[in-house]
Amino acid sequence: MKTLLIIGLISFFVLSVVSKDFVNLGFENPDLSAVAPEPGTVVPRGFAPIDKLLPGWSLEYGGRPVTEIAYEPGLVPLNYFGPEILTIFPYLDNRVFQGTYSLTWQESSPSLEGYVLHQRGIIPLEAKELIYSYSGLHFQLKINGDVLTPKVPPPFFGSSFTLLAFDISRYSGQEVELAFETALPNLGGHIIHDITFSIPEPSTCAILGLWFIWLGGRIWSRSKR
Repeated sequence: MKTLLIIGLISFFVLSVVSKDFVNLGFENPDLSAVAPEPGTVVPRGFAPIDKLLPGWSLEYGGRPVTEIAYEPGLVPLNYFGPEILTIFPYLDNRVFQGTYSLTWQESSPSLEGYVLHQRGIIPLEAKELIYSYSGLHFQLKINGDVLTPKVPPPFFGSSFTLLAFDISRYSGQEVELAFETALPNLGGHIIHDITFSIPEPSTCAILGLWFIWLGGRIWSRSKR
């Protein structure tokens, strides 16, 4: 029995160290000190290691790791067809989206080699939905390789603010691989703004029910005195 307890404690410790929560879901933690300022200015602009601009995330293009992305201090327009780059930039109207930064993919010609943005972590136990907001072309969401279908089909081309919600209740409390893949053929702009787990708040009835249980317990304990 003592041996089983020790093994259980060791297993719990190992899992707690290896497992981790998802981080930087809103792309809010870029290390801009890694980006050199433009000549003659103090404004950072240019490329930096992905672990500096996109901590917590991994990125692949056509199955090959991407090691650098760019930081752009201004809004990248959806009709921009420049070099194929992935850019993190401050979204100018933060009244619409949570946080400040967004992440964009740009492709100037059709390609069957898409981007995959992925991270491994634990989905909160109480989470029922995953919601992400985007502009331009939507993304394919996968959990552990399974393609998830949004509750409402996405438009072919999103407006400046489009939300998609997915039922993730069957994954709640599990450590999973979360992946966002660009739509193929990969052409045009994909901009993702926020990724959030929706956790329903306890209802008023549930709170009142707990209060009555507590009150009943107090009355019962007094009656036993």
